[in-house]
Order: sequence, then structure tokens, then C-alpha cells
Amino acid sequence: MKPYLAVPLALLALLIASSGAAAVTSGWVLPLNRRDVRAPRIYGWGQLVVAFALCWQPALGLMISDSGARPSGTLIGAALLLAGIVVMMVGQLAGGAEGRRHTVNLGEAGRCSGTSDMSTLGLYWIKTRGGSRPAGRTFA
Repeated sequence: MKPYLAVPLALLALLIASSGAAAVTSGWVLPLNRRDVRAPRIYGWGQLVVAFALCWQPALGLMISDSGARPSGTLIGAALLLAGIVVMMVGQLAGGAEGRRHTVNLGEAGRCSGTSDMSTLGLYWIKTRGGSRPAGRTFA
């Protein structure tokens, strides 16, 4: 592997590893991913595995010149990369019902109860009924 490919790949791996370490130690996730990630520590471990796999590829390409060992090393690196991506996906999908937002519970006489507010109930009406709210009905 050429150094002009290895250096940017190593810098990208360093950024991913620092984000993964922050997620594992403190539960902090980048603002861009914060909405989708439900289990930040699992997501962080996935980022660390991806960063290790990204470091594995240039290290293998620069240090190993034996043509017999290179294909197996590349295959191991690809498997590590895939495993890290799967762990990151688990971090996004884990969490169940507590990660869901905008739940609406309709109580007696059309009153709103539960974890929603009036604007959420209006959005619920629009999404489920396929249009705007009826003119004569109030939700208070």
C-alpha cells in the first residue's frame, strides 16, 4: 500500500477511535449520530473495532511483503471491519421502546394523556388520518 493512501486512512482511523473511546468511557456520541444511537457504549465498541480494522489494512500493506500472507491478512481485516459495522448497527437498534419518541395515548373523551403534548397529538392526527385536523374538534 502506498503511503499517500495509508496516512489518510490512519488519520480517519484515529478520529473514529477517539469517537469510539469517548462513547465507551462517557456515553458521548457525535451530534450527527446522537439521534440514531440508542446504546452509545455498544456503538463505541463498534467504532473501536472499525478503527482497528482500518489500521490493520495499511499496516498489513506496508509491513508484510510476503504474497502468501497478504490475502489472509486482508480477509481478516475485512472480517474485522464487517464485525465492527455490525456492532455499530446493534448500538443503533438496541434499546427497545424507551428510545421511541412521540408516543400518543388517547384517554377518555379524546383528551391527551401520557408522554405527549398538544403539538404531538396534532402530528399524530395528521399522520394517522391522512390530512389536517377537523375544524370543530379540540384536544384540550
